[in-house]
Amino acid sequence: MHAGTSGHPCLTIYLFGSLELRRDNELLPSLATQKTQSLLAYLILHCQRPHSRYELATLFWGDRDDVHAHHSLSTALWRIRRLLGEDYLLADSTSVQFNPTSSFWLDVTEFEKLADPRGIPCTAKKPRAYPEPMQKVADFPAHSEIESLKSAI
Repeated sequence: MHAGTSGHPCLTIYLFGSLELRRDNELLPSLATQKTQSLLAYLILHCQRPHSRYELATLFWGDRDDVHAHHSLSTALWRIRRLLGEDYLLADSTSVQFNPTSSFWLDVTEFEKLADPRGIPCTAKKPRAYPEPMQKVADFPAHSEIESLKSAI
């Protein structure tokens, strides 16, 4: 996540709730399909590495044959690029990545910073050794932490 030339990010991305994209505080139009929105959210949240086109086509359009799945992926990527511009997607014939060095602000990243003042992203923490149902409860912030997050927002 990097700031734009004015010190503010050019693209603001909200993933909490429904996907919302803003450029210079102006709301961008919604992407055409839920799968395209989900693909963009996935690429943003996993921007640390490139993803194979085959992996993405299988993940999002696994119910279709390979030809149609890859065509749907290409169409979705074209729509994302048309909406965001060239700087946000890094793609070649085999892989795709949301550009981690592009200018954007992400609500999930800000939430993680507030949730852990030490700056360790929630996704990088070693999970506690609780059974699966307890894992979700154990990772939920204590009431006092929630109140401090609310006041910070």
